[in-house]
Amino acid sequence: MSTKCIYTFIVGDYDNLKEPKIYTPDWDYICVTDNPNLKSDIWQIIQIDEVDKKLEPAKRRAMSLMIGYRKYLPKHYDIVVTIGGQCVINIDLNELLIKYGYDDKYDACLCEHPNRSCVYDEGAKIIQVQRDTPERINKHLQMYVDLEYPKNNGLYTSGMMIINNNSENIHAYYDQWLSDYQSFPSIRDQMTMNYSEWKLYKDTGIKLNLKLLHFQNMFERDRDIYTENHHQSHTHAMKIPPKMRIIYRISDVGYNKVKPNYIDNEQCLKNAVEVFNKAEWDIIADNVSGETNDIIQKYKSRDHIDYVSVGHGAGTFNLALDLALKYNDDDIIYFIENDYLHKPESQKILKEGFTLGASFVALYDHPDKYLDPNEGGNPYCEGGGEETRVYLTDSCHWKITNSTTMTFAAKVSTLKRTESILRKHTSGTHPNDFQMFLELRQQGELLITPLPGYATHGEVAWLSPLTDWSKI
Repeated sequence: MSTKCIYTFIVGDYDNLKEPKIYTPDWDYICVTDNPNLKSDIWQIIQIDEVDKKLEPAKRRAMSLMIGYRKYLPKHYDIVVTIGGQCVINIDLNELLIKYGYDDKYDACLCEHPNRSCVYDEGAKIIQVQRDTPERINKHLQMYVDLEYPKNNGLYTSGMMIINNNSENIHAYYDQWLSDYQSFPSIRDQMTMNYSEWKLYKDTGIKLNLKLLHFQNMFERDRDIYTENHHQSHTHAMKIPPKMRIIYRISDVGYNKVKPNYIDNEQCLKNAVEVFNKAEWDIIADNVSGETNDIIQKYKSRDHIDYVSVGHGAGTFNLALDLALKYNDDDIIYFIENDYLHKPESQKILKEGFTLGASFVALYDHPDKYLDPNEGGNPYCEGGGEETRVYLTDSCHWKITNSTTMTFAAKVSTLKRTESILRKHTSGTHPNDFQMFLELRQQGELLITPLPGYATHGEVAWLSPLTDWSKI
């Protein structure tokens, strides 16, 4: 019976379970998940119970599985190493213990944050890179102020932890941490790690004996247990993906809309081809007439075109999503409907949006955000606007917004992570884009748009403001 265990956790389709590149025979490999389809030749798969499945959002459910590891593991393990589901094990695990100086005199080995030592600074950074909502973070930090939690009290990261599972002190800490993590607003686990240590000592006198590991040394020099992408996400390295791909949906069936005379199939396609001339293209042509087909082939060769007979927008979006998921994780996919116009610099601006760390980027500044609900505006906008934060890139301002249309961009990795939500709201004949983006935001996936907009929807009543689109 092994006394050493490496433990990971996967919720939904957020991560794919990675088989170790190096297997250590005297260790048990255990993965806790709510995904009934997860299979492995090495990992022992443990399905969580129905109670745990109700923890929302998905990020909170996942981290609760990590912090609450003792609920799922047998009690006989002396050592437990916890890692994220996105990790690849590239080292003999016994060598890992030696390399990072594990000793049972310690309660655990944890990583110090590479850039910050204060949770208040971390909260500001999380808002900046949009890893949680400003509402949750600000409420969380105000609670710390009210509880007189001090500034500069250290900051840990949870990417990998080596736990002395015989330590009653570490058990008390994890119980405290789990309670705090589920009680405080933020879904980011590092927001409560140090607070829980402070709270435990304040209430019980228990002082942890921790060996602190230097994050940079572990993940920049060695990278022996983590993928490159994991390293990048923790250092917030926002690199422009290698390819931008346009998936353009055009159809001669659908909803009748009142459009200006400069919005039609040819003008919109011509504009998109000119603006995104450096991108890779795919076109999904649904029930197009001979005239529309001639227009498409005027601007794009047949090898870019997929002819289908679906008859509704939800169906063609799902085809577009199927196509997008086949591409590389770092590629940016821009889904465009056939009644949009774009400003000339749109490709550059779209790329700039992703340097802010957003999950989703739309170029359309929807005018419903500037109307009260009783005037036909967005139900979450009052007093002529929405509560938000504004950011600056090299070329324009950006704001966090609650929704957009089905013309939006995301990395393939984001589409994989959020696929179930995207499919859920496009399961009928008409996409429920508003509710879709609301649910994505509840899961911590933020959407941004430029100010003013760099694209417009082609309905007369809903043109993006502050631009004369007839001149585009």
